[in-house]
Amino acid sequence: MLADNVLSQDQCDKLLELAKHCKEGDGYQRKAPHTYNELFEGLNILDAAKKSQEGEVVPELSQLYVNASRRSRDAIAKEFNLQTPLYFSYTHLVCRTAKDVVERRDLSHPVHSDNCILNEATGECDKVPPAYTWRDSMMSLKEETSSMHTLQKTSH
Repeated sequence: MLADNVLSQDQCDKLLELAKHCKEGDGYQRKAPHTYNELFEGLNILDAAKKSQEGEVVPELSQLYVNASRRSRDAIAKEFNLQTPLYFSYTHLVCRTAKDVVERRDLSHPVHSDNCILNEATGECDKVPPAYTWRDSMMSLKEETSSMHTLQKTSH
């Protein structure tokens, strides 16, 4: 599922402001979990809340992060006409920035969900590390297109 306009432009801009507080390698055992040709930074909701308590982040930004996660969840529930509540086990604001590399042979930013790794040869999504195979969706805020997308994996 791909859903546009889950957030307004102003909300997207504010999340990008919050993204300045992401830390390198956050949530992974190594700083570049998918490729060394990118800078990987992240911030989870709990750390955003702590940064608000410590005065590093205005509380409105942390609250927006929570609300964005809820809106993403609600968009998925509406799209699939779910009759039971949908719960997220983890929410992570991630910034992935390609490094300047002369010759690239990997996909630094392939469209993916956290629960699988795209196999370019077959087009299949393999459930192998470093993917978090128990996760089901991802919210993607793309600065260059100023939109937010929700990706949902369907279980078979």
